Amino acid sequence: DGHVIGMFIFPSIIALIVGFIGLRYGSDSPESYGLGKAEELFGEEISEEDKETESTDMTKWQIFVEYVLKNKVIWLLCFANIFLYVVRIGIDQWSTVYAFQELKLSKAVAIQGFTLFEAGALVGTLLWGWLSDLANGRRGLVACIALALIIATLGVYQHASNEYIYLASLFALGFLVFGPQLLIGVAAVGFVPKKAIGAADGIKGTFAYLIGDSFAKLGLGMIADGTPVFGLTGWAGTFAALDIAAIGCICLMAIVAVMEERKIRREKKIQQLTVA
Repeated sequence: DGHVIGMFIFPSIIALIVGFIGLRYGSDSPESYGLGKAEELFGEEISEEDKETESTDMTKWQIFVEYVLKNKVIWLLCFANIFLYVVRIGIDQWSTVYAFQELKLSKAVAIQGFTLFEAGALVGTLLWGWLSDLANGRRGLVACIALALIIATLGVYQHASNEYIYLASLFALGFLVFGPQLLIGVAAVGFVPKKAIGAADGIKGTFAYLIGDSFAKLGLGMIADGTPVFGLTGWAGTFAALDIAAIGCICLMAIVAVMEERKIRREKKIQQLTVA
């Protein structure tokens, strides 16, 4: 029963104010503030991509074309993000309706499930990033593990026999879904120079919202209302679509994981030769 001003206009005004502050006082890099390069500040190696862009003195447009538009990994991550958004928004958007209509749970329990999904997301975002660091930056591999667990947990969520299983499965799904979402973004950072990170993240997010978000809200609703998917209609068809999206995301992230592994091993060899 909220008012449109409090729900949409007031938050939009706050976002605009913060955006203008960032536009006015923000800058592209630490060098703009006389702090030196990020690698120097944190004692890290300069990436291959950054070395190439610095040695050739490329413009921002050239960097965007060469390292974003022509980058196979970025496009793989874009489409993986589309599939992941179908899963994420599909659960986020329809969990309360599914709980109330299909599982015959109360509205209060349905809303609690939505809250626990977001709580799981908070924990998962922090933990999955840390786990990928323990795996020496293998974001794609860790994302594949989380995605496989998502498929298993979707089955538990779909057939929840009581409110406790429903609530636990939604917390677990929030924990699992937001891990790959974070890791897709972090994986993109590893394949582009610093000057292209914003563009790479922007194009990835644009595809996710325009296609993945739209399908999850409109397409899944149509499936739940009777549009068949592989002969399945209703909620069975909706969950089939979620499973297919998760499998599609796994396939793409598996390719990214292979390319990531090659990059990690190549950088390790270069580091060993430099030390020797």
